[in-house]
Amino acid sequence: QIDGDDSPLAVRNALKITVWLKNEIDIDIMASVLQREFMEFEFKDLLNVHCWLSVLSPPDIDVYGNALLANNRKGFEFTKLLIAVEELDFDVQCTTCTSAGGQALPKILSTLKETSNMIDILREDIENFVNDTLYRYWDAFDIHTKISRGRKLC
Repeated sequence: QIDGDDSPLAVRNALKITVWLKNEIDIDIMASVLQREFMEFEFKDLLNVHCWLSVLSPPDIDVYGNALLANNRKGFEFTKLLIAVEELDFDVQCTTCTSAGGQALPKILSTLKETSNMIDILREDIENFVNDTLYRYWDAFDIHTKISRGRKLC
């Protein structure tokens, strides 16, 4: 028998991986506010996000109510959105390892961490992943269409 818990070839490795991160977030925002709407903003609307969106300069919209950004008129945009990983460290411990490879992995990773630029590579990969994800999420969020619909929902 070569499978199952009773097999002499059964392997069970449980690792505890701890990661420490210290991040810096750098954001620049450009918001074009409609002066009259902002000055006439009513206190009762303070908690209504649609009313806050209605004070931003709306983009031109198409017949379906979607924002047209060809004229580059934007009521709100991030001119810079960057997350930088200032510090990164990790630790790997074998809590239950029945194989020689599982038992050796924490030592191998510790040696790599101390003798190579592994931390720098991981830091860069994490930064790229997080920043790409944020930009994709922001594009999918479509704030410009939400701004154009803000007045109707306020």
